[in-house]
This record gives sequence, structure tokens and C-alpha cells, in this order.
Amino acid sequence: FPFGQVPAFECSAGCLYDTMAISSFVGSGELRGTDEFTRAQVTQFQNLAETQLFPAACQVLYPCWGLMPNNKNVVNKGHESLKNFMTALDKLLEPRTYLVGETVTLADLTFGCLLEGSIFF
Repeated sequence: FPFGQVPAFECSAGCLYDTMAISSFVGSGELRGTDEFTRAQVTQFQNLAETQLFPAACQVLYPCWGLMPNNKNVVNKGHESLKNFMTALDKLLEPRTYLVGETVTLADLTFGCLLEGSIFF
């Protein structure tokens, strides 16, 4: 594992060391998406969670947990980013139950994990 990070996964095909890569490898076809387009949508939402939701949540939560200095401007920016993100997500989910298709996918699980860990924002 070249970066020494966890989670890490090893199988006969080789080593994986990224949460999304591991979940995509071990997840069923339905979790990954049933066709090329839904697989792309799942990836799209996983990337959105990783690049938009997670950084905004970190701006708010890391100072609370003592992981970075408490800078009021950064925290306020994080709150605003989270509010805008959640408003857009709420609008997107209004007519549907799941992010992609009619069943739970890795996109839903990714968002669920990040949101569950961010309930204190």
C-alpha cells in the first residue's frame, strides 16, 4: 500500500487503498449501477460528496473537534456552503427516494456515511 493509508484492501488481483475504489470493487452490480449511465451517475454523486459536502463539513466540524484552528470566517463559509449544498440536495431529492435509480446505490451509501458523520453541523 504505497500511501500507507486505510482503509486498505488486498485480494488476488492486487491492492486497493481508497474507500470508493474498495466499495466499488466489493459492491454488487446494483450498488455500482446497472448500466454505464447509472454507474456514471453513482460516480458523479460520490465525487460530489467527496469534493463538495466533505470539505464544507470539515470547515465546520474540524474546529469543533480541535483538528484545526477555529477561524470564524472559515466556519461561517462552511455553514453557508453546507446550507447551499443541502438546499440543492433537498430540491434534487424532492421527487425521488434515491440519488440514482429506484434502489440504494453506492451514491446513497456515500452520502449517508458523510451526512451521518456530519450531523453536528
